[in-house]
Amino acid sequence: MEKQKIKKLKSQSRNNRFKKIGLAQSVFKGIGILIVVIFGSVEIAKGQNVLRVGTSGDYAPFSMKISDHINEYEGFDITLAKLYAEEKGLDIEWVPFRWSELTDDFKNGKFDIVMSGVTVTPERSITGQFTVPVTTEGAVVLVKASDSFDSIESLDKKEVSLAVNAGGYLEKVGRQQFKKAQIFTKEINYDVRTALLEGKVNGAITDIQEAPEWLKSTKGLVILGPFTEDWKAYWVSPERPNLAADFNKWLMKLEKEGMLADLRSKYLGETGGLHTAMPLKALIAAVQERLSLMPIIGEIKHAKGIPFKVPEREKQVLQNSWTKVQEAAREHKINPPSEDAVKRFFQCQMDLAKAVERNVAYTKNSFSEERSLPDLKKDLRPALDRIGVKITQLIVLLPKDLSFDQVRKQVIESFKGKNLEKEQLEKIAKAIMNLSEGK
Repeated sequence: MEKQKIKKLKSQSRNNRFKKIGLAQSVFKGIGILIVVIFGSVEIAKGQNVLRVGTSGDYAPFSMKISDHINEYEGFDITLAKLYAEEKGLDIEWVPFRWSELTDDFKNGKFDIVMSGVTVTPERSITGQFTVPVTTEGAVVLVKASDSFDSIESLDKKEVSLAVNAGGYLEKVGRQQFKKAQIFTKEINYDVRTALLEGKVNGAITDIQEAPEWLKSTKGLVILGPFTEDWKAYWVSPERPNLAADFNKWLMKLEKEGMLADLRSKYLGETGGLHTAMPLKALIAAVQERLSLMPIIGEIKHAKGIPFKVPEREKQVLQNSWTKVQEAAREHKINPPSEDAVKRFFQCQMDLAKAVERNVAYTKNSFSEERSLPDLKKDLRPALDRIGVKITQLIVLLPKDLSFDQVRKQVIESFKGKNLEKEQLEKIAKAIMNLSEGK
């Protein structure tokens, strides 16, 4: 009888499948076979059967607190956290945070994983590890339709005031984009929209996922942008590598079955993005994440007088990458791409990395007291290694029937606005294609 329920659940249409998510969760808990994960156990917290999930509760549609009086939440990320925990037989401990305190809380080990619409950024990659992306992202500004603003550029004036949530990614990109406008931060995310509606500011900085939620109960607002293109993923403690790896496999399983797309449709609508957890998209995102660290590494090398090319290090990276790909292939019981294809792919990444590093114009004021200089060995190389492990896992899962036009299109779309030359994008696409063909 239970198996018949699952079969019926799988056959339901996209519009109906998750209307009663509680039913889906009870089925997961009761028999635990709708999503089959065959990749081994997950180490959570020193032998405890608890998954500590960091979440803000103030960021629709990803995480919304149901009541001020109880520690319960709903939203896209909340639903996925519950499904994962029930599939694994884990209890969830919801750990609330404020965006301005998130990084410190993360470094202090308060979470196993953060699931709250977190954007992938270089600084966060240095501190922890990201899963494969679950959706795409873009920063926007909400303004009143009655005002005269018609573009992002029209907002960057000294007489313009903008509100943004304090301490998060949106504050960072907002300050980068708007050099002249006045930026006012709000500790509580909901207060950003309130400041706009009450006329205290001219615009509210948000993103393409949250903006539609804010527009639902409000009239007379319009969206300008987006002015960034980013990924959203789950941020895992560096002390939990098995959790990150298992979450990746689980998310890709959901993506392949169409269930992740159903959840995007339910919670994110048209802005949810397409198949970000499929191997090709996820691999491109991981390459992009790795390259995003290179400007920081370039600044460090400029500051410390470290050579851009270190042959011994490159040789070690190439050999380690081939070893990891072989391990991943054995784990999945499939044949790996050729050693030559793997090493050429990682060599392509290193060549692009050196090009980015050399283009960084270093000045004595590149690092302020607020932004301390990361340590290349202690901070950056472990981050690169974590991303490298994720890349090797994704390499062996690439479909064998990809076309070059398909790969090139996705590479160009994903790297749009990232300041890479067409020739460099072509090299990435060709290197990925060689992996798919196994040669």
